[in-house]
Amino acid sequence: MNSNIRFIVLIAVIFSAFVSCNSTRKLSKVDEATMAENTEIEFPYNAIGYWEGEISIFQDTGFVQKVPMALDIFEIGEAKEYAWHIIYNPGKEEDRREYLLIEVDKETGHYQIDEDNGIVLDAYLLDNKLISSFSVSNSSLQTINTFFQDDMVFEVIAGPQEAINTTGNMKVEGETVPPVESYKLTTYQRAILKKVRG
Repeated sequence: MNSNIRFIVLIAVIFSAFVSCNSTRKLSKVDEATMAENTEIEFPYNAIGYWEGEISIFQDTGFVQKVPMALDIFEIGEAKEYAWHIIYNPGKEEDRREYLLIEVDKETGHYQIDEDNGIVLDAYLLDNKLISSFSVSNSSLQTINTFFQDDMVFEVIAGPQEAINTTGNMKVEGETVPPVESYKLTTYQRAILKKVRG
């Protein structure tokens, strides 16, 4: 068995063990199995609307807080461009972050989120998930926006960019095992948002 096949088999075994160990956990807030039945969406058109809920913030030390949150997506005058406004504490004292969603290549699911400050994040649509992976100030972040017909899940995963552990990088039974780096995760944010209009 060559090293690439051995590595793929190892990842599959670890993933299977993880799924089986967590299969009895209760789902929070909403029945995600029901949401998963409604994944037939056309992006970005079915994502257009005003989504509202609460975001829960966790750190490696535990739960931090919940904050009201909204995501406002709407068409603007330019073709293939959409407003992408993330709002914390919607209402009188809201913190609205006005970004722009740009369609780069719909065939490959390539989009960009322009923060209008010189920062442009590339994002990719995989199934019904718009995913962006980037680094800033020695931190790595992933944002995952999972869209259903009337619900969406907004997630942020973050941690230091520097690896905390490197394993592999050796020969086993004459086969070369590649080095594999592991990274610490320190922050997880998750919101389940309901489409309230649009």
